[in-house]
Amino acid sequence: MDFKEEDKYSFHKDDDLSHPKLRAFHPVSRDWQEIQSKRLGLQVVKHNKYGPPKNYNDKSPPKDTISVRADGNCFFRAICVILTGAEDEHMKIREAVTKHVSDHPDMYRSFLQSRGGMSQYLSNMRRSREWATDVELLATATLLKTVIEVYFPYPVSKSETEYRWQTFKPLTNPDITYPVIYISNKHDHFDTVLDIDDSDLTHGHGQTSSDNHGLKTNYNSIYGEPKRHEKDQKQNHSHGAITF
Repeated sequence: MDFKEEDKYSFHKDDDLSHPKLRAFHPVSRDWQEIQSKRLGLQVVKHNKYGPPKNYNDKSPPKDTISVRADGNCFFRAICVILTGAEDEHMKIREAVTKHVSDHPDMYRSFLQSRGGMSQYLSNMRRSREWATDVELLATATLLKTVIEVYFPYPVSKSETEYRWQTFKPLTNPDITYPVIYISNKHDHFDTVLDIDDSDLTHGHGQTSSDNHGLKTNYNSIYGEPKRHEKDQKQNHSHGAITF
C-alpha cells in the first residue's frame, strides 16, 4: 500500500494558528520502555522520570529536557534515551529504523523519491552522522507503533518563526493517540523531552499542574488505557498486553 506525502504528519500549513489545539501529555510508561527495548535488542539502563498528566497546547514549550550529543546522530540519540535511558546504543536504533523502511518499500516509496530512491536512501541513512528527517520520524513512529510529538520551528511569516508541537503518527496505526514520545528540535538539534510547561494554560484559567479537570481523554491505543502517574512517578505494571 502506497502512502501519500501529505499523510506523514498531522500539523499542516492550513491549520488555524490563531487557535492552538489542546493536547494531553501522556508519555510512554516503564512497561512500554522495557517491551520496546527488548524488541530491538537494547538494554534498559535507566527509567526516565516524566512529568504528570496535563493539558497543553501547540505552543507550550518543553519544561524538562535531556540534552544529547550534537554529532549528526541526535535524533537517534534522543530516541535511545527514551528507550534505554542512555544514548549509547543509538546506532542500533538507526539500523532498526532503516531496516524497517527497507522491509516496507511500498509504504515509503513516495517519501523517498526526493532522496534518490530506496537504494540511495539506505546507503546514506545507515551511515553514522546522517541527519534524520521527517521520513525517519515517521518510520520510527511506525516501527514503535507510538505517536511522536516534536517541538519544531514553524514559519508563520517570512520574517517570523514560532515553535509548535507537530504530530507524527504510525502509518499502520493512524488512529493511535497515545502513548507519546516527546522530543524537541531547536537549531537543527533534537533533544529528549520529559515534561511540558503548561503555565500558558494554568495562568489563564486558574488550573494547576496537579489539577486534571478538563484533561483530554480521547484515548486510542494498542497499549491499553494509560494509568495516572503516582506522586513519586512510579508506574505500576497493569498496562494492557502489546501485540506486534
